[in-house]
Amino acid sequence: MLAYVALRSLGSRQKILSTGQRLSADEAQKIGFVDEVYGDGLSLAQRMGQIVSDNALLSIGVAKMVLNSLCANAAPLTSDEMAAILDQAVNRKNGA
Repeated sequence: MLAYVALRSLGSRQKILSTGQRLSADEAQKIGFVDEVYGDGLSLAQRMGQIVSDNALLSIGVAKMVLNSLCANAAPLTSDEMAAILDQAVNRKNGA
């Protein structure tokens, strides 16, 4: 089985990363090391491709907004500013 890896936190998982301990995909998912397990890599690729395709304009729009904001402000964005940028992008996508 294939595992789609998305590390959540190193914590106790650092031992696995450091030692190279082998885990099955199911074991990795059980301990929270991976988010999803697929028996068929092609179905994962198709699903992820569809998600990327569906959200391409939104993600590019958000990236542009963040970069423009960072260029305009020397200070890092706050979480509230990031949320406002995301809301603005979503509203644009939904035609609001």
